[in-house]
Amino acid sequence: GPGPDARIVYIDGAFDLFHAGHVE
Repeated sequence: GPGPDARIVYIDGAFDLFHAGHVE
C-alpha cells in the first residue's frame, strides 16, 4: 500500500486546494 510519503503528498495537496479556495 501507499507509504507515509503518499500521505504527506495527499495532505499537502488537500491543504493547497483548501488554501487556494480560501484566498480567492
